Amino acid sequence: MVSQDEVMQVPENIKNKILELKAIETKLGHLPPENWNVGELFSRIENSNYHQSIAQMEKQTEVLFMEICEELFKYNFEYSDIVKEINSVLCYLGGPKYCNEDEVMEALGK
Repeated sequence: MVSQDEVMQVPENIKNKILELKAIETKLGHLPPENWNVGELFSRIENSNYHQSIAQMEKQTEVLFMEICEELFKYNFEYSDIVKEINSVLCYLGGPKYCNEDEVMEALGK
């Protein structure tokens, strides 16, 4: 376990996975885009190709979330720290938290 005095840094490859997860969640419409444009969201939903790829993207978010949790856990991040790191990226003003400790534990098979 890393001592409390040491600041835990998220490795770059895990940061990239978190950003990839954010991009997919944004594309699915679960998170608003940085440049919030409601009209763009509606046009995505009306696109028939969007509906065909939803299931695939949803599965990809589950796999990425599990990989992120597992990799951070290997770096000795506590459940609460994993939640904090993910929620710090996958968030928006006034929105709910992306995940909680129970979901992290479930992803880790605990």
